[in-house]
Amino acid sequence: MLTALCLSIVTTLSSPAPALDVPAEPAGGLKRGAFFGARIRSVEEEARKRLRLDAGTGIAIEQVIPGSTAEAARFQAGDVLVALDGVKITGVGEFVRMIGGRKAGDGVTIDLRRGDAARKEKVTLKGRPLETSDAFEVIYGAVPSRAGRLRTILTRPKGAGKHPALFLIQGVGLFSVDNPIGPLASYKTIADDFTRHGYVTLRVDKPGCGDSEGGPARDVDFDTELDGYRQALRMLKARSDVDAEKVFLFGHSMGGVMAPLLASEVPVQGIVVYGTIARTWTEYMLENSRRQLELANTDPSAIDRQLRDDAALLTYLYAEKLSPREIVARHPRLRSLLEQTITEDRYFVDRSLTFFRQLADKNLGAAWESFTGHALAIWGKADFVSHDDDHALIARIVNRGHPGHGTFLALDGIDHGFNKAASRPESFQRGQSRQPGEFNPAILEVCRDWISVHSRQ
Repeated sequence: MLTALCLSIVTTLSSPAPALDVPAEPAGGLKRGAFFGARIRSVEEEARKRLRLDAGTGIAIEQVIPGSTAEAARFQAGDVLVALDGVKITGVGEFVRMIGGRKAGDGVTIDLRRGDAARKEKVTLKGRPLETSDAFEVIYGAVPSRAGRLRTILTRPKGAGKHPALFLIQGVGLFSVDNPIGPLASYKTIADDFTRHGYVTLRVDKPGCGDSEGGPARDVDFDTELDGYRQALRMLKARSDVDAEKVFLFGHSMGGVMAPLLASEVPVQGIVVYGTIARTWTEYMLENSRRQLELANTDPSAIDRQLRDDAALLTYLYAEKLSPREIVARHPRLRSLLEQTITEDRYFVDRSLTFFRQLADKNLGAAWESFTGHALAIWGKADFVSHDDDHALIARIVNRGHPGHGTFLALDGIDHGFNKAASRPESFQRGQSRQPGEFNPAILEVCRDWISVHSRQ
């Protein structure tokens, strides 16, 4: 089947963290998004059989975070959550999506199994903790977009004056970058590091994620999400504490697709991309499918058959823009592949087909060709989600029009999610088992050094 990882970080709802104070009032005029607060995983098959759960039903709590909704509701490690407001929980991603659309103060009913006993708990959801720091200022705000107001999290050094700025644009996943922990902590780590070194940083939550209006998040299309980043970038450049001539974008994964499209409209000094693509979406999908099938030790003959079907399906979905039902009617042999790939006739990797169709129509070569600033394309050698060819291509395109402005760097010992890994197979196996990784700080020094040089120009 088509690869399902698709330029994202493998995530759980959250990972262990110290207790945090939850604010009584929302910040920036937006109601606080809900925060369940537990590390969760799929239910093991042995436990599923013992509890007589349908295949794919339920999630298990591994650890409860102090100060969270889960702690207040007295959930425990080992609890298996099976339904929320009467709707079956079919996996970790589904539960994240179900909670993600709720706000602080909302009430929900959760059906669970504790041991062999069935329980039903009425829960009032708590809000996400606010980010704080003694070393710099953290400012919560909002920016208007076509989807509604979006939550912004801005960090700035203490004291007066103008500063260079870094706008971090996240990957394709539907998660909040506000107070991220666990696998998502990398974004906050990068933002905090740059702020301590004198930069203003900005993150913005996608429509329907965290405190942001709009959504449901998975129905938001590519152009609507891009507009949120566009408005946030304009707001950042207009701030009195930001040097508008020294603004940089950091695009991770799908954020690296958004970055050159933004810069073609709102000029910036430089762009750093990591783990992204520059070729067409269909080229990427086919190449990524082959790579991950090989990492899974699939027989070469089976890979060949798979890629032929993938190529046909991609053509029908993105070039001819046929609906899944139309494809099955015309090409019945693709029914099984479609059922593995597309849910509810309109979602791929929990994003709408419209999102990916708009992405497939983007000319990324033209976007990079029009960019007049400096670009650093970084690829981690343990990244099994992206390819070094795309990053080398970015540097070639930028240098073609502006010699010396494009740089390609292959970084040892780091995977797609900025974690330490010796190789692609190691990272792939960890991803398959959903084991947490350890952040590799090498990315910080590389980005900081490069941006420092170009912020002085």
